[in-house]
Amino acid sequence: MRHLILIILVTILTQTAFAQYQSGKVVYKVIPPKTVMEFKDTTNIKNKYTKNAFVTTYNRLKSHAPNMQLVLEFNTKNALAKMPSMMKVDNRASLQTAMIATKFHREYYTEIESNYQIHEFEIAGREWTVRYDRDISSWEITNETKEIHGYTCYKAITPIKINGEEIDDNLEAWFTPEIPFRYGPMEIYGLPGLILEVRQKNFIYYATEIELYKKNNNIKKPKRKPILHTEYHAEMKKMRDAFK
Repeated sequence: MRHLILIILVTILTQTAFAQYQSGKVVYKVIPPKTVMEFKDTTNIKNKYTKNAFVTTYNRLKSHAPNMQLVLEFNTKNALAKMPSMMKVDNRASLQTAMIATKFHREYYTEIESNYQIHEFEIAGREWTVRYDRDISSWEITNETKEIHGYTCYKAITPIKINGEEIDDNLEAWFTPEIPFRYGPMEIYGLPGLILEVRQKNFIYYATEIELYKKNNNIKKPKRKPILHTEYHAEMKKMRDAFK
């Protein structure tokens, strides 16, 4: 309880100190799993072609990850995260596979007050615009701290949930209440401070650059009307079933 009170006090103090800052930018990079088995346990997969597909995906991931980054731009109300174009990549299909594996896949738009996110991406030869209503109420903030880029960060853990449904194992996020913007990489947000590091499924996502601006930056909402994530998953299931 003491550490929660401390975080609240720090947040109140820093909100005054950071009131002059209206927007910012964070650049994230990713460290992939160390081995293919940490990426995907294929022990019980009998089909050799399926196993080989995971090995191929992992090799592409290891090849492209050092050059990939996700740029998050934000203000007090919304944020947009996307991966800059990698024009010099020869094998675009290989890069696409790595992007999907790392989740550095096209654009994530977040409305912090309304607590929803729109993800725009391409998969299975189609463009998708999908709305996710996130459950961020289950964050558990611990008393573990460490310093990242000169900021005191607190560890928080949570299962990944969408519309109340738990869809993933616990992830670990390190956030700093010293920068009172509630954003992070990909679909991860909602803590009382900027998220500077995430550990999920043997992936490590970490901030390499942090910039804060006194001027507000205008972040545009995606123009295309989104479908609900339930509709998207139903469409993907139809496509998978068609290949069986």
